[in-house]
Amino acid sequence: MSLVALLKMLGLGAVAIVLGLEGLDWLLALHLWPRRGSRQPLKEVLFFPSPAACVEHLYNPLRVHSCLCPLPHGLNTSFTRLLEHLLSACVSLDLCLFSFSNTELSRAVLLLHSRGVRVRVLTDRVYMAITGSQIGILLKAGICVRQELAITMHMHHKFALLDGRKLITGSLNWTMTAVQSNKENVIVTEEPELVRPYEDEFNKLWEANDPFLYKMASVSDPRQTQVQKDAADQNFDYMFKLLIIGNSSVGKTSFLFRYADDSFTSAFVSTVGIDFKVKTVYRNEKRIKLQIWDTAGQERYRTITTAYYRGAMGFLLMYDITNQESFYAVQDWATQIKTYSWDNAQVILVGNKCDLEDDRLVATEDGQRLANELGFQFFEASAKDNINVKQVFERLVDIICDKMNESMDGQPSPLANHKGPSLEDTPTNSQNGCSC
Repeated sequence: MSLVALLKMLGLGAVAIVLGLEGLDWLLALHLWPRRGSRQPLKEVLFFPSPAACVEHLYNPLRVHSCLCPLPHGLNTSFTRLLEHLLSACVSLDLCLFSFSNTELSRAVLLLHSRGVRVRVLTDRVYMAITGSQIGILLKAGICVRQELAITMHMHHKFALLDGRKLITGSLNWTMTAVQSNKENVIVTEEPELVRPYEDEFNKLWEANDPFLYKMASVSDPRQTQVQKDAADQNFDYMFKLLIIGNSSVGKTSFLFRYADDSFTSAFVSTVGIDFKVKTVYRNEKRIKLQIWDTAGQERYRTITTAYYRGAMGFLLMYDITNQESFYAVQDWATQIKTYSWDNAQVILVGNKCDLEDDRLVATEDGQRLANELGFQFFEASAKDNINVKQVFERLVDIICDKMNESMDGQPSPLANHKGPSLEDTPTNSQNGCSC
């Protein structure tokens, strides 16, 4: 065989091999590998609590080895995955959140804003004013924030929309406690049939809570304007954190609603975890912001609620006069106050539902005797008939002010004038000129 013929045969063989490999690659792509453009939508589930880990590499990928913090590096946790998804936004980020105090999540949002991503935030009108909330920081950075304007509703949504195509939602509040201590869940998905309803809901809420429309509507409703200012206003002389505690179904939530909103419903809805309202009162021309927490009475929420005892200046320990078990539990609740709160916390024992006199199982004398033994003041009250509700809160604020005055080592206190007027819901109008 000539050299030319041999070369031709080798050339043809090489061509055949190349064609065969290309054909095999095509068959594999056709039958075994996903076709281009047919990628399955993202679906991921994250569970919390998440172990503490360094996340600096997510913000500065080129400095991954320069971080000297003591936290573990390079861990793939639920929180790092959440941050990765959040930082993947390129065009827009819409957040609808109940509470937002996690500084790392706030840092991610601020970074996206600095990159030119359009950020819109919807949040609860009261929680945006909580100490530690990151909402104020977002506002200072120029991020557009709107709050739930309806007086009778709270914003309890927890979801984020990235670029209108990725949804992050679940039970997780964007707080340090939820991320590090709570059993929570987050779902991340790009399923269009799931993303679209959330997008519609966000746009609907965004329009409904337009502050311009609210201002127009509030012209004819001055009470709504005052409530809104009280909830979000940061200008006050003192802020008192108060807790209402006691067994389930003794009427804690109804008591709070009667005082804060002057409303009452006979329908029983068990409180889940903890909630609160804000009311601003005036004492001797000083503005006092009351942050009143309504706690769940069930045993399964006890670990959550006791965490809120710290920093509380006053407690309303409540029992139901028609329920002896709730009265017998008062001693246990008092022990929890002593264990988890600060030493100077003031307590009032409240026998609620005194309107149900025919069903009474706990005598007034028994309630007074127990209060004396525990060193508490005592009231019987009724949220339904609005009996002693305001008086209970007024007295609790008074004794907190008295204790504050005592702690000032004899220095005159602006709250120490016992002969002054009782708490008012609106400031006293000052008069100019001669008072004679």
